[in-house]
Amino acid sequence: MDETPKSSSWWQTLPGILTATAGIITAVSGLLVVLYQSPLFKPDVKPESAHGTAASVTSSAPDATPADPSVNPSPDALASVPRAPDTHTPQTSAARINLLDPDKGGHLEAASNDEWNRTIDGKEASISLEVNQTGVYGFKNGRSARFDTFTVLIPATDIYNVSEIELSYGNESPTGAFETIGRFKPQNLKLFNAPYQAFAFPAVTARYFKVKLLSGKGGYATAYEFQLFGTLK
Repeated sequence: MDETPKSSSWWQTLPGILTATAGIITAVSGLLVVLYQSPLFKPDVKPESAHGTAASVTSSAPDATPADPSVNPSPDALASVPRAPDTHTPQTSAARINLLDPDKGGHLEAASNDEWNRTIDGKEASISLEVNQTGVYGFKNGRSARFDTFTVLIPATDIYNVSEIELSYGNESPTGAFETIGRFKPQNLKLFNAPYQAFAFPAVTARYFKVKLLSGKGGYATAYEFQLFGTLK
């Protein structure tokens, strides 16, 4: 091969110009490859962290576990569930009644005269009775009763109204021994919210109930209607 160096005039010829151009293109191409591989030309892309990726997957992925209907059952499901029978029977107290009411079996057992029957006839008419007279009452079918409230009707002010009453209870007979419950002094005026004035006392159980008129006016006391509240035994 001819190793003779080319003269400067040769580079001015067409083959020289083409050779030089090819060399320049080759050099530029190599320079571009080197520059492209350098960090200056790499895009600034930050990869997602493992935590971020996991969070996004967790939030977007549907819950594959089916809901347990026993945790929050629907109203229809509750209605269809058979229930065990309720074996608990609530305790209820016996109904309180007016034990002297003839319709409830109340009646007069012994008294000073027939006028005492009018004290429980429900008519609420005035009755003139003598002071210190007594009336003994019995309950339905001769049964015992437990009672704790006596009431007397005072429909208006009257100087003859009974002013003091003694109450007693017994278990022997209408004429047997009686234990005193207490003495009751009604007010001599009508109480519009409670025309039947009440005397409450500790509950007692007995077969008989006695009322004695202690005072009135001129040896007489005007009465109207009596009531006794409790339960039959």
